[in-house]
Amino acid sequence: MKIKKINSSQNTKIKSIIKLYKSSERIKKSLMIIEGYREISRSLIAKCELKEIFFCSYYADKKIIDFINDCNFTINECSKKVFDKISYRQNPDGILAISKIIKRKISDLEIKSNSTFLIIENIEKPGNLGNIIRTSDAAGVSGIILLNNKTDINNPNIIRASIGSFFSIPIINTNIDTFFDWAYYNNIKTFATSPSASVNYTDVNFNQSSAIIFGSEDKGLSDKIMNSSDHIISIPMLGQNDSLNVSSSASIILYECLRQKTL
Repeated sequence: MKIKKINSSQNTKIKSIIKLYKSSERIKKSLMIIEGYREISRSLIAKCELKEIFFCSYYADKKIIDFINDCNFTINECSKKVFDKISYRQNPDGILAISKIIKRKISDLEIKSNSTFLIIENIEKPGNLGNIIRTSDAAGVSGIILLNNKTDINNPNIIRASIGSFFSIPIINTNIDTFFDWAYYNNIKTFATSPSASVNYTDVNFNQSSAIIFGSEDKGLSDKIMNSSDHIISIPMLGQNDSLNVSSSASIILYECLRQKTL
């Protein structure tokens, strides 16, 4: 292990990290920011290609110091002032990495006899997507497919909100036609969600390869998806409110899928 000290926020590497907070720069460089011991550990399990590691002894606890000591490549040790400049957390734990972006195609997804896939159209809020990724990982989802995505999936806030589950589950960007062609070819039943649907989510069979499709909270699903799906399902709403947060809706239905598959 070799340690390089960085005490100036004008350092070239520090300036490069700050630029990576812009989506256009992440796409241009094909790099993303991973902050936090848990997140970096999970990225390594997923065999991400880490390019650089930055840490700050002011924040780092024993497990991070041990991690740094076990690393077999160059470590950049930052002063507190410099690390505060590159960190996006209110309470940093003192470690941040730069990694190559993970690129996958829909054909890379592994399909089993009763796989569950979560599909989201036009999701915009990074925090919501991060929470959905976290829930999907916990519920055994085989993959997440984003349609006409408006959010850069390599946004560090998504990685943070997913607490590293981002690296445990494949996430794909594609278009509506490619998704439905893939689902049809692989005999995957598609379930669009809508508050106005007459079929309750508990009354359908998820014990098969299934794709559950959610829309944005303000607009729901597009007509094209509604017309192309095999089934349209709803979650009962008994109060005055007529819809749920997309993250809450996904949690409810994904755990019904899991319940059915584990009976």
